[in-house]
Amino acid sequence: MTGSVHDVVIVGGGLTGAATAIHLVREAKTPLSIAIVEPNEQLGRGLAYGNPEADHRLNGPGSRHSIYPDCLSHFHDWYMAQALDKQDPEACDSSGYHFPRRYDFGTYLNAEVRKHVAQNPSGSDIVHIVDRAIDVVKKGSLFQIALEGGDIVSARVLAVAATPGLANIPPVLSALPKNGSAFLPDPWNTDRLRRIPKSADVLILGMAQTASDVTASLLKYGHTGPITLLSRRGKRPRRRPPLNANSYVRDSVPDAEKHAQFIGPDLTVKPPSRILQELRREAHIRADRGESWVPTMEKLSELISDHWHTLPMAEKMRFLRHGKTWYDVHRFRLPPQIESRIEAAQARGQVSFLSATILDAKPNASRLNVSLRERAKRDVTTRTFDISVNCTGLEDRLGQTNNPFLHALIARGFAAHHPTGSGFDVDICGNAIDAKGHANQALFIVGPLTYGAFADQQGSIFILRRVLRVLPEILRKAVAR
Repeated sequence: MTGSVHDVVIVGGGLTGAATAIHLVREAKTPLSIAIVEPNEQLGRGLAYGNPEADHRLNGPGSRHSIYPDCLSHFHDWYMAQALDKQDPEACDSSGYHFPRRYDFGTYLNAEVRKHVAQNPSGSDIVHIVDRAIDVVKKGSLFQIALEGGDIVSARVLAVAATPGLANIPPVLSALPKNGSAFLPDPWNTDRLRRIPKSADVLILGMAQTASDVTASLLKYGHTGPITLLSRRGKRPRRRPPLNANSYVRDSVPDAEKHAQFIGPDLTVKPPSRILQELRREAHIRADRGESWVPTMEKLSELISDHWHTLPMAEKMRFLRHGKTWYDVHRFRLPPQIESRIEAAQARGQVSFLSATILDAKPNASRLNVSLRERAKRDVTTRTFDISVNCTGLEDRLGQTNNPFLHALIARGFAAHHPTGSGFDVDICGNAIDAKGHANQALFIVGPLTYGAFADQQGSIFILRRVLRVLPEILRKAVAR
């Protein structure tokens, strides 16, 4: 691939990169040359869909996941046609909905890319370069991407769909030995997770989806020791209301009217605090009627997706500090299979939840002494655990990532940190804002790396929505040659 030139080079081949390539070749009016730089042999996997753990499931029904937003049943239809439901009988919950393994969704994404490599409406070429991007420079109108293997690939348009790929480690734990027996910094390291002694006293940092996945996996492995899940605010994913045929039926109110209640007299979005108050009130009204609060959260998710970029920076920062945790525990609900397993372990006293702040953590022979202060208490207590597993999520501060390509984008001035501190700064079209504050018209950034700019860029539905909104601009630049 040395010296190869492509109309579009996509760095990152997980969900975001795969979706970008697929929709480009479906929407292009003329043939394009597209390259995806991704070290994983299979496209579409990424971090989210690359772990074959049986208990790592989609947090929504398979019928709600698809790479084609205009055909939400596409993945479910493929899943049933492949008879994957027969290989995974636990996928179907008591209401009849399937919550497939995330690995199976990755298999689906990979199959869709391969299908479009073989044949696509525009006659475009998609090449998978199995390598890692480590640097980038500009030569004339071309971006030249240096690969770890020593090759150079050039792009007229560069689309960055990578993720930092590094777990966020709380500062108080950053000095602990990363390969020690008492601290597991990477919760996706399945081999180390499986080697945790069955009787170990385990501390899991976090209570969200990753923490729940790890807890369910340990229980599946036959873990018999105590498991404590700890977070500063003690917020856990809200219990999923029972699913039925109307669970995901959208209100018949047009979007413009649906969002009207959140728009002030000056035609700007109301402050997030006001919006949350109104939605909480609406959720309580639904509960009093015996209805699900899920449609209320669906409304908020769409509102954030459509209007986040219009909020003043002070309001964005306020939401990230105070509202994001509340939003996340309602937005990212657990698969019922995981929820029920954890609840059963909690009922028998094996799993417990602790709202506390860790003040210090020090090795104690092969164990770990943790000093903490429980919420609403003054006293500091010290507890000893056999191992602590870090489940605080992905690192979104680019300065902390170990991805050399992302560092290069900033170091060479092609892109800049978002003012919120989360991901890259981009404009409404997805163009990277460079070091001088100008939009880089041939450099696009999509996916989780744009959380600060667009918020909620973690769920597949919202990633795909943003990809489709950026797509026309990528196509426009790609064909202007």
